[in-house]
Amino acid sequence: MQQLPKVLKNRRGVAPLLAKFGMPSEVYTPVKIPLLAQALGPCCMLIGVLIIGSYVQYTQVLFGWWLWWQAAVVPLVGALWIMIGIWFILGPVLRQRVYVIVCPNGLIYIKGKAEGIPWETIRILWKNTQTPHAKSKEVLPYIGKIQCKNEAFFLLKQDINAVERLVQRIEREVVRHVLPEAIALYNKGMLAPFGDIAVDQEGVHLKQKAAVLPWNNIEHIGINQQMVSIYKKGEYWDWATLAVARIPNVAVLKSLIMYAQQEHAKEPLLRMIATYNAGSALHFGSITISRRGVDFGKNSLAWSEIGGIDIGEHEVMIKRPSSIWGESEWEVFPIRTIPDAQLLKGLVDYVLQDRPR
Repeated sequence: MQQLPKVLKNRRGVAPLLAKFGMPSEVYTPVKIPLLAQALGPCCMLIGVLIIGSYVQYTQVLFGWWLWWQAAVVPLVGALWIMIGIWFILGPVLRQRVYVIVCPNGLIYIKGKAEGIPWETIRILWKNTQTPHAKSKEVLPYIGKIQCKNEAFFLLKQDINAVERLVQRIEREVVRHVLPEAIALYNKGMLAPFGDIAVDQEGVHLKQKAAVLPWNNIEHIGINQQMVSIYKKGEYWDWATLAVARIPNVAVLKSLIMYAQQEHAKEPLLRMIATYNAGSALHFGSITISRRGVDFGKNSLAWSEIGGIDIGEHEVMIKRPSSIWGESEWEVFPIRTIPDAQLLKGLVDYVLQDRPR
């Protein structure tokens, strides 16, 4: 409790939630009202008083020749200035300000009353990180929006200090809790939805196009702070672009796409392993892999004579048995002569790992 601002120490409901969620690691407080904004209220009221005072003092001199309804506008303008000043003064006081306490087991969200949000109950996080100059049809009134299992919503706005850092902290927990469920859906062959975009073993589905882009046709998927851009192989322009602010759990989507791409990349290697296990030879330029071992040119090495394989920036290196001096020897091949060098390495690593010790 000593770490909390004074305004929260005696706030009803905070202490029991801290006992439940653990010691706070971060406390996010409301943004302080700028001095200029604090001065606006008294200044507006002063202007209103001066207008009304001048009207009362100099009615006959300045306004005697006006029509009565014209003169009546002057004190109304003064009263309007006073009301604006009162609004500037009382608005921040009457408005419920938001405090957020980050604990090991969840968040404590305080807006009038204190509410506990366990990490595992957060199902969806929307992010809105558009810059003021970004083109957008809609200005969203938040930086982050949380939706829990019980459909409760919590908004994180610019009136919270370091709100972007808070959203990033929440996002890490959302990925930790939601990503395993999304991967499980993917592995079962089911669709993992993210608003207007969805992912499964077939590829990336887009609601607005009512189409799917298979993984083997995807050149690149870029996800930055504002946009998700999907590029199709053989096309210069992006196949689709979506605003991050409209995609729930965009960090989970990014991690799931990386997982899917890694899984998809394994398929050629699995086919090569199946071919190898069937007894067929596989050719990688000047290198041939078979059940006997590795053949290159007129030379060959049995699997028992191979210590490993490595890929450098310009060459592929196969480790041979140590010489009589105890130093390792390497067969070196220019990488330009070895197509699919990474697949070659994966196949050799598989055979070496599987051979008897």
